[in-house]
Amino acid sequence: MPLDDDALKAVQILLNDKRSLAWLKSLGSAQNKQNLKNFLLDKTDADRSHYEEIISTAEQSLSLAFVPQAETRSEGGGQSASNSIVKRTPFDASLVGAPFRFIDLPDQVVPPETEKPPALDMPVVGYFSGVIEYDLIAESPLLIGAPAREKRQGEQDNPAVEPLVMGKAMTHVIPGATMRGMIRAACEIVGHAKLSRGNWHHRYGLRDFDHRVYKEQSVSKVDEVHSGFLRVRKATDEEKADKAAHVIQRGPDTDHVYELTPCAKPWAAIRITEFARMNISAPIEKRERDDKLWINFKLDEKYKHAGMIADKLPVFSRTYNFVDVPMPKDGFGKREVAYSEGGRPGVLVFAGSFPGNGNKKVEYVFFPQDGATAIPLPADKAELFARLHSNPSKNKPEPLENWKIMRAAAEMRSGIPVFYVGEPAGRGPDFFFGLTRLFKIPHLNSVEDVLFKSQPQHKPHFPPATEKDDSKRTGLTYTDDFVERLFGYVIESKDVTAPTADESTAPNAIARKSRVAFGFATLDASTPVRTEGAVTVVQMAPRASFAPFYLRSAASANYEKDYSVDSVKLAGRKAYFPKFPQAKHGDAIKSIRAAGEVQKQQILDASRGRSNGRDTWSNLKFLVPSTDRLPIFHGKIRLHNVSAAEIGLVLFALTHGGDGEKRFRHMIGRAKPFGAGQVRLGAMTLTLEANSKLEANSKDESLLVPVAAQERYDAATGKGLLKEDSFSAAPFIYAFIAHVQKTVTAFPAVPVVGEWLGMADPEQGEKLGAALAYRPLGDFQTVRKMFVPLPGRSELPQLKERLLAAPSVPWKR
Repeated sequence: MPLDDDALKAVQILLNDKRSLAWLKSLGSAQNKQNLKNFLLDKTDADRSHYEEIISTAEQSLSLAFVPQAETRSEGGGQSASNSIVKRTPFDASLVGAPFRFIDLPDQVVPPETEKPPALDMPVVGYFSGVIEYDLIAESPLLIGAPAREKRQGEQDNPAVEPLVMGKAMTHVIPGATMRGMIRAACEIVGHAKLSRGNWHHRYGLRDFDHRVYKEQSVSKVDEVHSGFLRVRKATDEEKADKAAHVIQRGPDTDHVYELTPCAKPWAAIRITEFARMNISAPIEKRERDDKLWINFKLDEKYKHAGMIADKLPVFSRTYNFVDVPMPKDGFGKREVAYSEGGRPGVLVFAGSFPGNGNKKVEYVFFPQDGATAIPLPADKAELFARLHSNPSKNKPEPLENWKIMRAAAEMRSGIPVFYVGEPAGRGPDFFFGLTRLFKIPHLNSVEDVLFKSQPQHKPHFPPATEKDDSKRTGLTYTDDFVERLFGYVIESKDVTAPTADESTAPNAIARKSRVAFGFATLDASTPVRTEGAVTVVQMAPRASFAPFYLRSAASANYEKDYSVDSVKLAGRKAYFPKFPQAKHGDAIKSIRAAGEVQKQQILDASRGRSNGRDTWSNLKFLVPSTDRLPIFHGKIRLHNVSAAEIGLVLFALTHGGDGEKRFRHMIGRAKPFGAGQVRLGAMTLTLEANSKLEANSKDESLLVPVAAQERYDAATGKGLLKEDSFSAAPFIYAFIAHVQKTVTAFPAVPVVGEWLGMADPEQGEKLGAALAYRPLGDFQTVRKMFVPLPGRSELPQLKERLLAAPSVPWKR
């Protein structure tokens, strides 16, 4: 973690004192290091646990201060270098671990076979219709969860997730949607499809005092941070009709307006110790081990203690009187105030809970301005702010943390307090706002920016409709890819940007129906199962905001992995390993339980014993065999008006390229990071009918040949793919390969196929073993500091293009 404000001040104290400078120059002496620690005890409020890092930072800064300054150049995205000195964490491969890996994302996208999509209501000559019947064998505990009931008041733990059943017979099933998702994901990988599904417009937040971009922004400069009150209101009919620039057109606050009313005077800091004089209970010392300090109160708890809650929401109409106090040497912010009956009225402003026991000493005071004019904020900045404080979602982001509390309060007339930089009325690029003094700012690039700049073929393309095109009434068409053409798509109007300003209005939706359908896969009655007792795990993992794992270097000259540098690409498509070369349900359950216990202890350690994290626990009930026979699920995939290559795409994805040796596995359901949901393909039947079956010697009829000997399923060994009464899959798989080779000549001997197979190989998962465990939370911060963009005088990180690349297994037929 970066040093906090008190620790950074402690570094400056050491550098400004003659005695400590002498000790810093001779740190080889254990006595000198102890002298420095004793010195810090008397001179600073920094946490003692940070003393080693404070001394190390001061020692490095002292050493670099005597090095002649060389001309620095910008690294990563053209950001100008500063003269700040921040020590980069050396690369340590032992800290880089997670249950997932990333499969290569190719630059090339394979187009459909024809310019226009086939008709849905008429047979297409040369195409087929039919059914793929298959068996899936569960080799590890399986949980396709039914919707869990809501947590009842007073319950400590989240209700257990139960396996999904269907019908009066309570038959265990794998839903068609689950199978569709599993197979489509595989088809998109091997079919070189666009990375079409994601929160592309989402821009992650940045709040890192060492980060180069954060240092260059005004939010880190106390004199350039202002205060105001933010109100969220519904747009008027006139504003909506005029499509005013401040009306949010999409996202979490569609047809809303964000207004900012600047305060009269600069904000001020107030010490927490002042609250006792205001009859506000703000404990700052622990009398008992489990006592809660003021800094550990949640935001709503603080406002409740201050009498600023109405109808369960914070309100900011209540004021106290304050006077300026002389700025002490360790002052905070622009100025500091104290409570006084004869002072000016101001509004208390609190931050949320502080981690650990901490050493936070102040909150803040805003001074509203009577009669001030509310300034409507640009819609793009308002939406960006809301998304920064919400869970990533395409259409319905849910507010998180403090914004979850403050969002409803922002609709009140008084609004909520915010800090901001720049000029809201000027609508300049430097304007932004946040809920805390050192608030989040958006990274320079969104996920969309990273993907579409580095791999432009993945960008959705909307050419204008032609005169002959039936979609002329919509004004736009959509250029789909090979996989989308088969599985279908829906492009909503909010996702469409017209190519030119005078283009026709986007349609309500651009859509294409799927020509492949997935039924429920039902449990074979001869392979009964039972439900295992609840297993507790924490189903939380790094989000895409954790850049070192989710990004890869796009140029050898830039090793940084961050959403604020330009020379990066997305790491690829995320996947989880099967871990059991031999089915071992009992051992798997034990390993999942053990992994959950480790996670719970990590949370306890990370919170310094303050929380056991029960609200993060997931209680899961898995299906396991109740006899010595492994569970088998029967399912069907229906194909309608599909080409030979499209059939081959589905077969290639389902069979792992025709893997008759059954080396590879699929992963479905809950708890995949722990090895649950590992399934093996059993016997299959391919039943097809050519649309041109009445034509003598038709080309498509010639593809319908009996199963070859090497494809035939052997019930005794479980090897092979197809039953005797099935058509052969080989002609269709080769048709698929031939189509992809028109774009990717080396297919299937390409990295993406090799890594896809590597992620489906349980021997690879077993070999990696402990490297697939989630790391402690502190390790993620350490890894991040290895690759974060630092000021120009900092050393470059070690070259490491991709941290979690999938292992590769060569494809062979």
